[in-house]
Amino acid sequence: MRRIVVLFVLFCVLLAVVSYSMVDAQEPVTTPSPTELSPTPAPGPLPQSIFLEPIDPETIDTPLIPVGGNAGSDLCQSATDVTFLNTAVGGVTPNVQAFTHDTNDPVLSCMWPGATRPNGYRTVWYKFTPVTNAVVTINSDTSNYDTVVGVFTSTDEANPCLALQPVACNDDFTGFTSQVTFTAVQYQTYYVVIADWSAASSGQLTLNIFMQPQPGEEKWELVDNNPNGQVTHHDTVAAGEHIYVVGGQDNVSSAPTRSNRLMRYYPPTNSWETMAQIPGLGMSDLTAVHINGAIYVPGGDNGAPDVFNGTHYMYHINGNFWSVQSAPPVALGWAQAVAAADSSGYFLIGGISQKPALDPGVYGRAETYFYEIASNSWLPRPSMNTGRYGHMAARIGNHICVVGGVSGNVLLRGGECLAPFGNWQPTGDLNIPRFGAGSAIGPDGNWYVFGGMTVNANGQYVAVSSTEVFNSSTRSWSVLNVPYDLRDPNTVFARAYPAGEFWGNHLYAFGGNHYVPSLNEYQVVPLVQRLYVPSERLFLPFIRRSGASDFDDNMAAAKGLPPNFWYGGNFNSTYDFYDFYYFDLNAFSGVSVQLTGIPSGSNYDLYVFNNTKLLWGSSVNPGNLNETVNLSLASGRYYVLVQRLYGPSEGSGYQVAVLR
Repeated sequence: MRRIVVLFVLFCVLLAVVSYSMVDAQEPVTTPSPTELSPTPAPGPLPQSIFLEPIDPETIDTPLIPVGGNAGSDLCQSATDVTFLNTAVGGVTPNVQAFTHDTNDPVLSCMWPGATRPNGYRTVWYKFTPVTNAVVTINSDTSNYDTVVGVFTSTDEANPCLALQPVACNDDFTGFTSQVTFTAVQYQTYYVVIADWSAASSGQLTLNIFMQPQPGEEKWELVDNNPNGQVTHHDTVAAGEHIYVVGGQDNVSSAPTRSNRLMRYYPPTNSWETMAQIPGLGMSDLTAVHINGAIYVPGGDNGAPDVFNGTHYMYHINGNFWSVQSAPPVALGWAQAVAAADSSGYFLIGGISQKPALDPGVYGRAETYFYEIASNSWLPRPSMNTGRYGHMAARIGNHICVVGGVSGNVLLRGGECLAPFGNWQPTGDLNIPRFGAGSAIGPDGNWYVFGGMTVNANGQYVAVSSTEVFNSSTRSWSVLNVPYDLRDPNTVFARAYPAGEFWGNHLYAFGGNHYVPSLNEYQVVPLVQRLYVPSERLFLPFIRRSGASDFDDNMAAAKGLPPNFWYGGNFNSTYDFYDFYYFDLNAFSGVSVQLTGIPSGSNYDLYVFNNTKLLWGSSVNPGNLNETVNLSLASGRYYVLVQRLYGPSEGSGYQVAVLR
């Protein structure tokens, strides 16, 4: 079949990718908990960060042309690494005919019926590991043979190609070339295989592959900046009509400047007030909780060497002053406080009692204490099964739940919940293990976790962009689609140590810090962003294909042609080159497939295939001459392809019929 390479130069500054293995909705990644860190993590920068510009979703259906890059590999074990820099990337494998297929090649479930090998032939392999979430499109549009594209992850780091798990698959998107669009998850390695559908392809087979990341529509809206500037390692509490930002630090360095500020934010007007300062020189890595008109802060890091501050402060909202309450049994930092359902007090969970944090020799504590307001005293409660610090915690109904965090040399993804009068019981695992994230319970009753830190393949601490949700009904975590990633506006800079609260149907995120590669430094941000969450269950959209309403570019989307009926077709966009039809025969018959009315200045061709893609006949007259294919066919289903080689899509009407 003759093909025309359609050049569509796509210049967009796109994000570094990444793909929540998802096809129609993101599914949780089932990896064990906890995650052992090897080598020992040391703070380090994001491997690569770039600026983003939104892409018109309609471009998802346009031919995507390779813009350079390396050829693919013949084997999964040596798959060509793909790195997404400032543009989408592509590659050309000049002669796939010399490639082989392997006994371990995975089955491609999307194979069009009739394939003699469900794994395909002459497989070509790529792989990539995204440094942030992204919607990724992989397209083989200008290749000159019948391609099938599959995307896989692996459950075995040592032998990844022996434990591949399907993510996305497509056979015939436009004509006989393929395209997949899926959400790639941060720091997950993806294996991409392009297989030949046919067993006996002849001639030089050229694979053109194009890979395009895009962020999708941003759901986090920038609404304000903190008037006192940047803040990180802080906490927030919602009280009445306000959100309070408590303590934190103003910079990221070996000797950070800690804050004793208490700021009050009113969401409807984006207005701020400076309230009474926290006593002392400032406090970071603290936790705060609101109960009955008071904000409690049970210690934190005031900069003292080796130990944390164990002073228990109470802020009286109506009087705008601080007082000191009974100190917790242990001076802690990086702990979590959660109010009891009956407002009689709060739980203080985990944390660390020694410094420095993020040292392999520093382990999280498992103890849980309850501060009883009426008696101004601390009561022991059952200890967690896993000690942790830098974790996230929330009350879900009558249960107190924690998830994530770090302890020693272990980054945690697992969670556990404490029932009234019971012990801690394991619950769902995060898809991306993290610590130092913000979290809050939404109006839909689910638990939202956003931002934070994780560890990449090089053992470096890096910020997490994705937002995850704990479904209180299924007790499981799901990563939200890419538009719900928390990042700085117009960049892919993910945020560590944000904090936030719900106000009505909006989740507000305050501050945090990110790493800027171009400056080789960490920066603390003053940003206030918000995410709209409906009260009902949140259903997340997934961009697969914008598509024209008249999409008929492959056999699966073919339109039926009744016998002896002239159908008026047209090519509905500049990038539409294939129109497929089908007809059914109940008995052996002679048929004449005819194409007429081809516009002046255009050249269309006509092909007839059976259900196994076997070409039964073709008519390839030059220019706008009529095309006719006369055949004698057995019973079964047959497909008609009208291919536009050149000519405008405007006024591209033609007539096609199957005459018997």
